[in-house]
Amino acid sequence: MKNKCPFYIVQTAVCLLLSTAFLVAQDIEAEGDDPDVILTTDNGASSIGLVLKDGSGLTANPSILWKPDDELLKIGSTTGQGINLLTTLSSTWKVGINETNNLKSQVTIKANSGNTVTPAQLELRENNNADFSRLRYTNSNEGFWDLAGFCTDENVGAPVFNIFYDKNGPDQVGGGVNIISIDGDDERVGMNTTAPTANLHIKQVGTNEEGLAIENNGGGNDVWSLEIGTNDLTLYYDADGPGAGLPIVHGSFDDSTLGNYVSSDRRLKNSIEGLNENTLDKVMQLKPSKYYYNHNKKGGLKTMGFIAQEVIDLFPEAVAAEGGEEGSDYMMVNYRDFSVIAIKAIQEQQVIIDKLQQEMTDLRSVKSELAELRAAITGQAKTIESRSAEE
Repeated sequence: MKNKCPFYIVQTAVCLLLSTAFLVAQDIEAEGDDPDVILTTDNGASSIGLVLKDGSGLTANPSILWKPDDELLKIGSTTGQGINLLTTLSSTWKVGINETNNLKSQVTIKANSGNTVTPAQLELRENNNADFSRLRYTNSNEGFWDLAGFCTDENVGAPVFNIFYDKNGPDQVGGGVNIISIDGDDERVGMNTTAPTANLHIKQVGTNEEGLAIENNGGGNDVWSLEIGTNDLTLYYDADGPGAGLPIVHGSFDDSTLGNYVSSDRRLKNSIEGLNENTLDKVMQLKPSKYYYNHNKKGGLKTMGFIAQEVIDLFPEAVAAEGGEEGSDYMMVNYRDFSVIAIKAIQEQQVIIDKLQQEMTDLRSVKSELAELRAAITGQAKTIESRSAEE
């Protein structure tokens, strides 16, 4: 049996039905041979709700259905499309858009993005063209994170995407900071700065705090880090891991003096010993060369240096040779060591020079003595000769 009633009465009935979950025993349809609105208690899926009918059948029409045994509410045209609100006795509310059975999160959006129909699964659109669209992450604590995106506006600026954090909460003014800022036009990323001037621009938070650190992901906790001071850039090494030990200064570049300083404090060293005394002989066996690297095209100026295989037998400490010449890794030369080698060779050479100079001094002394002796002999010969003539 069908009850004839105006459409506004149907709307009232729908609200009552969905709010109280009251089951009626029959359909209520609007007037007409082909009604557009049906309030139903059964559409073949043990559901009650509102169906917008266009004459093609209940299951294929847009509908708002309540399924008491599983789905709390479904808004859509078929089983797999539309919005589905699910709940059970042991779980929280779940919302699925175009997804019914595989709701593993509280909100699941299923769509094939990147096409003209659905370019993205979720879009946040700011009403004010001079402001950011924001997505906030927070909990019952005061702090919050914001993902904020701003598209190009000729009166405001370039497109920017920021990761923002405020520990004071959304009701407090100030205190927040953009941790990461991405410049869309120039393709630059800034950390602790919203005006990056390089592809990656890191602004150091404060003094005595490294601006960049790289940690070994293997068995050790080695960390190399960089810190900017007033006029210098310092390179640190920490073998104990971040925050565990005292970093050692391995080098410093001073802007005011254009100096490059390397740590050399005695307290940082052990097993100290001098270089062998035949360093000069070994230096004389080195073969300085000039060459092209394989990855460079031949042409222009060549590189000057040594061949690692020719150095390792003379100064093995200056060569990094994992596995030797036949190993899989390429051999490397520490050219900084050659400044020490050169100084030792100069010292040995100076010993030779000093010895030669002493020998020359001795020769000059002997020559002077010989000259004096010759003069004396010559004088005596003349005296004898004069006396002989008088006699």
